Amino acid sequence: AYEHGVGIVAHLMSALAFYLMVTKTPETGRLLTRYLMLVQAMITVNDFNIGVLFCPIVLLPAPASICLGLLCYLGMQGHVALTITFCSIVSVAVSIVLCFHFKWSTVVEMTKYRHISVCVSLSPDIPKST
Repeated sequence: AYEHGVGIVAHLMSALAFYLMVTKTPETGRLLTRYLMLVQAMITVNDFNIGVLFCPIVLLPAPASICLGLLCYLGMQGHVALTITFCSIVSVAVSIVLCFHFKWSTVVEMTKYRHISVCVSLSPDIPKST
């Protein structure tokens, strides 16, 4: 019941995040919103997988878990659920990398491919240079 409760709360929070991204994002941030929505969608898929399909109960300190989810109830082995969980976690990581790539490419476009160096002066009497 705990896993299902956490899954329901996670889906409600994801729905709220989607609503806020669609309705409350200013026009200047619309391009980034697509990438953030991709990250949120992948997190939602991961939450559905862990909260409904797999529902693992980890048996620590033993390297094992008990599967109480829908996949195990339908007779699939735990390896299938573990593989799906791994793939969903990798998709979250890839979507985060894509979000950082968009941020990097936006900064490069804003600087028009100029090299920007930042020099920090530790002494107040030495002027700062860029």
